[in-house]
Amino acid sequence: MIPAKDGFKLDIVLSHTVRDPATFTEALLLEPDFAWMKDARMGTQVVMQSARWHARLVSGVGEEDYKGALEKAASFLNTNAQFFRQFRDEDGMAELVMNYAIEPDEGKVLEVSYSPVLLRLVVDLGIWLRVQAWNGEF
Repeated sequence: MIPAKDGFKLDIVLSHTVRDPATFTEALLLEPDFAWMKDARMGTQVVMQSARWHARLVSGVGEEDYKGALEKAASFLNTNAQFFRQFRDEDGMAELVMNYAIEPDEGKVLEVSYSPVLLRLVVDLGIWLRVQAWNGEF
């Protein structure tokens, strides 16, 4: 569990209607937390419309961990830029998910800063950015 104050997780999520998620693991050299194929069954009623792959890039607590995490995320995207360009061109969807643990109080409850290098990579590679704030541990 990530503490409720100043904790964060940065994840990468990939969706594609054709490709096998095992190819994402192979290309990115990163094991997913979970993955499924298109047409996989979830229970008896739900059939997945696309392949999905979800992996944790980094997590931590506090400002120093956060700065290092942004650098690590930017390095990961830069190292794998060719994969993400090709993935985008094949109509895949990549998303960088930034989860933050907060303890709501009076006044400002969340302030997030991103490095220009990371934001430039997200835009240039066509990666969606999702920011989520969680009340308490997550």
